[in-house]
Amino acid sequence: MSNAAEILTVKLDDPNILKEEWEKLIPTFDELFYQDESYRLSYPIAKLTPYFQNILEAIKLELGVVTEKCAIFYHDIIKFDNKMRGTTRPHVDTTRAVAVTVPIHAGDLFAFYTKQPDNRPKLTEMIKYGLEHPTIVNISNIHSTFIVEHKLPRAILQLNCYESFSNICERNKDKIKLL
Repeated sequence: MSNAAEILTVKLDDPNILKEEWEKLIPTFDELFYQDESYRLSYPIAKLTPYFQNILEAIKLELGVVTEKCAIFYHDIIKFDNKMRGTTRPHVDTTRAVAVTVPIHAGDLFAFYTKQPDNRPKLTEMIKYGLEHPTIVNISNIHSTFIVEHKLPRAILQLNCYESFSNICERNKDKIKLL
């Protein structure tokens, strides 16, 4: 089974609209966000702007998931410290099982791995986040991000889900396309 799927029944706005709305959200970020080494912030959906709240609520309703948290990954090499940070090393998330991704500024590739007998990860699958539909990503497996262009801003909004990828996909098989 694949480790990613697009939600075909939820359409994202034009990328320019997403980027305009993102600029309105940035001032609401907590200062602690900018001190985090990964530039990742666990964020209550209720603190998002109404625009992004509506997107995440539509996804929750469509998939039948219950959650009040999202993750925001944001890094702008020009605004910050001229270093790209993020989850470029293979890892497994332990605080969530699935991330439903809404890419704002994302030229990233998302990679999945299997563990070899010597415990080293082996690359098995790469996907690109969908620009028309949110992408469901199985982050309970070994994964990482490949940042293609380090000079561009990276901004991703992810709905945190605690139910397994296979359960979400099975329940919504008529609404998704496996990648």
